Amino acid sequence: MNKDKSIFLMTLEKVEIVLLYIAGSLVILNMIIVSIDVFLRNIFNSPIPGVYELVGFLFASAVALGLPYAQAKKENISINIVTKYLPIKIQKMLAVIAYFIAIIIVAILFWENSHKAFISFQVMDYTMGLVQLPLWPAKSMLALSLFVLLIRLFVD
Repeated sequence: MNKDKSIFLMTLEKVEIVLLYIAGSLVILNMIIVSIDVFLRNIFNSPIPGVYELVGFLFASAVALGLPYAQAKKENISINIVTKYLPIKIQKMLAVIAYFIAIIIVAILFWENSHKAFISFQVMDYTMGLVQLPLWPAKSMLALSLFVLLIRLFVD
């Protein structure tokens, strides 16, 4: 059983790292797109249509894909001004309550976002504007990251 758990944890860590690399790649892609757009806008007075929407989707996806890794490394924001003065037993109890609340919230967010991503894919939902970008990839990235975050919260 312990061996199975370690294989599961190793797999989860690998998934989190893959998502982190995808997030980093999206940030780099964003920088390239924005740089090209600024260059074309300033030199040729011809910006790339749809960059504003695309950059928003890419950054939202990058942030979401980094959440499970941040939780795994406990690098998320933690405010413990009051709790650090409480006894260890109460701190642990509060941590369990916080994880329980986080699991409920992330589960609801995952359920709703995965449902909306599926519907968006079914109806082929697109942005409005000069360039119509599909909405389902960004929604799917958010649902995927919330699913992995939910697993991480259960493991923690």
